[in-house]
Amino acid sequence: MPSDQAPQVGPAAGQVLFQTAVSSTLENVRLLADAACGALAPVLGDMDLIKVQIGLVEVANNVVKHACRESGDHTLRLSCTVDGGVVTLVLEDDGFPPAVDLNRNAAASGDGPAPDGMAESGRGLWLMRQCFASIRFESGNGVNRVVLRFEPEA
Repeated sequence: MPSDQAPQVGPAAGQVLFQTAVSSTLENVRLLADAACGALAPVLGDMDLIKVQIGLVEVANNVVKHACRESGDHTLRLSCTVDGGVVTLVLEDDGFPPAVDLNRNAAASGDGPAPDGMAESGRGLWLMRQCFASIRFESGNGVNRVVLRFEPEA
């Protein structure tokens, strides 16, 4: 007997669309970003995918460099959910906890002008804020977590 309901297209609200884990190397950051964007391709447009990829690569590179201290002995876990068109990416690692309040630094970084384009460092949090609607850092019980909320362009 046919259903009166329209067929469901895409993931259910809040459903995990994608999840994976890789060792904490810079080479694997590209794999994470490519896999996430591949899973999100049916949900987001090209320009939104570019923003997600740029932001996710920046976040994951910083995790590998700072939390994992460029050691492949740690694990990066990435999951992605979609709810009402809003994408939430959660990147977890088992590296060292941050020595500074990243939530405070991230909030302050999005308010000011663009950092010096010629600077060798110091643009990461600003760039992340340009790509994601919100960024939240959590750390405890041996796990660091970055929660990235992406809202597609209207």
